[in-house]
Amino acid sequence: MVSTGISYAYKLLSMRDYFKDELYEKIEKKFGKLEAEKAVLEMEQAGYIDDEVYIETMSVGGMDYDTAIENVDGLINSVMSKKVNIDVNGTQVTATLDSLGVNCDKEDMVDK
Repeated sequence: MVSTGISYAYKLLSMRDYFKDELYEKIEKKFGKLEAEKAVLEMEQAGYIDDEVYIETMSVGGMDYDTAIENVDGLINSVMSKKVNIDVNGTQVTATLDSLGVNCDKEDMVDK
C-alpha cells in the first residue's frame, strides 16, 4: 500500500517541480516527519527530485523561490552592467547591455 505522504508527493510533483527541502516541508506540514522522509526518499530514488539546478553558472538547487530570485537578480545586475563594444558604421561604441535596453525577467528564469 502506498503511503499518504508518497501519494501527496506524486500529486505535488504532477503540478510542478519541487526542490527536496521544499517538497519535504509541504508533506511534513500535512502528514508529519516520517511520511515526509519516506516520500522524499522515494521521489529521489525515482529521479523526480534533482536539486542540481543552474541558471547560467549559478547553482540555485535547493534554494527557496525568494532566495533564488534574490541571487538571480544579482547575477542579472552583474551581466547587465558589463561593457560591450559595438561597431556602428565603422565607429566603435562602448555600452552596457542595460543602456542598450536588454531585459531579463528574473521570475521567468527562476520559474523555468
